[in-house]
Amino acid sequence: MNLPDWVQEYVPQISRSTLKAKNKCRQTADSLQSLGGNYGNRQGKGKINSLPELREAIETCIAAGGKHWGATQIYEILLFEFGYEPQDFSLGQLRSWIRLFRSQNPQK
Repeated sequence: MNLPDWVQEYVPQISRSTLKAKNKCRQTADSLQSLGGNYGNRQGKGKINSLPELREAIETCIAAGGKHWGATQIYEILLFEFGYEPQDFSLGQLRSWIRLFRSQNPQK
């Protein structure tokens, strides 16, 4: 395909099947924004958010430890004191949840 140089700078290669899929999506899309995908629609539906008692336990740990306890310490407390299992949630999920919680609830 003969594309302008600026297009090839941003998209150096693309497959024929991807072009066909994007073209089909463009023809059936309600808006141009829907071509970007359906990213971010699962936010707030993770393991931690789906278990209210786990959220309460994490908030209790945050309140008790303040800024002195990080995600690693809270993770260990949740496993040993509250009886959660490592398959219930990961340390990475807990870190992400705590970061979001602290940014949205600075007073707590």
